[in-house]
This record gives sequence, C-alpha cells and structure tokens, in this order.
Amino acid sequence: MLELDHVIHFVPGEDAADLTGFAQGPGRVHTGQGTRNVRVLFERNYLEVAWVEHPDEVAARGLDFVARCARPATATPFGCVLRGQIPERDRALFVPYELPDAPGVVLHLLAAQTPGAPFVAVFVVDDCEARWPSRHVGPDLPLHPCGATQLVRVKIAAPELPPISQVADVAFALGAPRLHLDMGTTAATREP
Repeated sequence: MLELDHVIHFVPGEDAADLTGFAQGPGRVHTGQGTRNVRVLFERNYLEVAWVEHPDEVAARGLDFVARCARPATATPFGCVLRGQIPERDRALFVPYELPDAPGVVLHLLAAQTPGAPFVAVFVVDDCEARWPSRHVGPDLPLHPCGATQLVRVKIAAPELPPISQVADVAFALGAPRLHLDMGTTAATREP
C-alpha cells in the first residue's frame, strides 16, 4: 500500500513560497539536483515548497522542475512523493533515481511523466513509519497558526492524470492545475 510521504508545490523562487498560517520547518538545498526547499511538517507527512536554484544541475539530472517552477508554469506545478511498496501492476511504470546528495537513497520516478501531469515519485520502503517527520524531528513538531494538524487527504488537479492506480491519501483529477489540502481541522487550496 502506498501512502503520502510529502506533497510538493513548485514555485519560481523562495519569495514565492507563501507559507502564511504555517510554522516553517527546516528546509534544505538538494546538492547536485539544483533545487532548494522549505517544509511544513506534520506528524506523518509534510508539504514541501521547492524551487530551482541551479537550472543546469536540474537539467543534468533529467528532471522537469524548471518547467514546473516557471511562472506562468509550463508544466503542472504540483506533485507528490509516496512511500511503501509499488503495486506489482505499476512497477514497470517507475525508474530508480538515486538522490545525488544522499548516496544509497533511491527514489522511484514515474518514467513517462508528462509536463501536464503531476510529478509523482515513490520511496520504496517496508517500514513507512520510519519516514514520518515525527521520527526524525521529534514528537514536538511546531504548532501551525492556521490550526492544521496533519495532511489527511490531498487532491491534485492537472490537465493530465498520472498513469498509476489510486493512492490512499492522494486523489488525482482532470482540470486546471490546483492543489487542495485537507489538513484535519482546516483546508487550503493552492493555485500556480
């Protein structure tokens, strides 16, 4: 079963990372990948706002993040990273991608991701709980002023759907790019 590890909102730069109402968690530079992020942490998953810092590094890795971060976006600026085991019927759709700044850590990317579809990748793990932010940051995660306590369900609308089966915490829908977050006590919608 796959579950949500994190949802990604691609933006043109740090100044576009609007996290009003959220306590910002630690971000990081993705060395060798050309991107940087800030994160909003919840117990089991998180929201990542990412942008391109070095377009040449992004291009060298074969990622379509420049198009996803552009404004106006030339690709769907939303995506998700899942965790767990990829169902047998979907395994051939994914290719391994070793994170350049974390030797041995492999993400599995949808091989035929089109610009119109959301970005989708999977951390293949047996122990999903080991990837929870609360296991790495600690149980005392920051409280969010907006009252959000968790990412319960995510809906990503895009002009094209990814070619994978439905995922427990994430729904994909056809339409103009839009990200809807159900966060337990509150909800938020983001557009490009």
